[in-house]
Amino acid sequence: MSGWVVADLSNGLAPNAVAGADVVVHAAAETSGGYPEHQRNTIDATRHLLNAMHAARVRRLVLVSSLSVIRPPRAAWECQDEGTPRPRDPRSFGPYTWGKCLQEEVAEREAAALGIAIRIIRPGALVDWHEPAVPGVMGRRLFGRWHMGLGRPGLPIPVCDVERCAEAIAWCAANFEKAPPIVNLLDPAIATRGDFVARLRAAGWTGRMLWVPISVVALGLTAARAAGSLCRGRWPDGLAVWSILRPRRYETRLAAELLEAAREDARGVLATEATDSPARETAANRSLVQEPVRTGLSY
Repeated sequence: MSGWVVADLSNGLAPNAVAGADVVVHAAAETSGGYPEHQRNTIDATRHLLNAMHAARVRRLVLVSSLSVIRPPRAAWECQDEGTPRPRDPRSFGPYTWGKCLQEEVAEREAAALGIAIRIIRPGALVDWHEPAVPGVMGRRLFGRWHMGLGRPGLPIPVCDVERCAEAIAWCAANFEKAPPIVNLLDPAIATRGDFVARLRAAGWTGRMLWVPISVVALGLTAARAAGSLCRGRWPDGLAVWSILRPRRYETRLAAELLEAAREDARGVLATEATDSPARETAANRSLVQEPVRTGLSY
């Protein structure tokens, strides 16, 4: 498969858009808006893609999901892993988590019925060390150099460099049979919010953090949502703000193994490109795109 196909997955997808692909990487999802938008652009889009893959006889899918689909920890010391289930009532965690939870459910259930094998990658908060910034899961910029940090420096935070995440996704597509069924993808070298801030500063970030207890932020958000809804003459929808914001601890063994395997493959490709002649380099680049895996991208 070559070239680009432009399509709105929420309206369906023609089978020829993925025909000839060995693996489809599906990273399409709504990131804002309410429940109707997430139903259309996350859940329905996934179902349309699966139907197109089935019609085109494409049998392997790598789904890029989110760590937000894991149910909240039942205790502060709980360590969550790939076996931790999704929440029973994802709607109480907001439209994004609701949409991603149902996307996973649809993918797992309907892919199996259509004869499509699936691998699920759940990245943590993606960061770009070339443009360092505080992710929303940890805080917000207030003004100037000052940022509000949720909690305190010793609390855990799940983050992943966007380049290493891309390497891991590519590795799973190229090594589909070896890839784990589900992996919670986060950088094991960054255990706490303090570690993350130190890494930000090493990358050139010059911001200042004002740490605020998560319980205070949760109470303020709940009160603000209630006041806004009551001013509009209706009762606010239930939203588990504390459960959304509370810190989580994750088992990182599987993520570490995948990131290392992907990094080793990436180094091997770079070493090959550095030693080959220009003609052989062109041939190698062409083979990476076409063989042994032809990849369909959905985003």
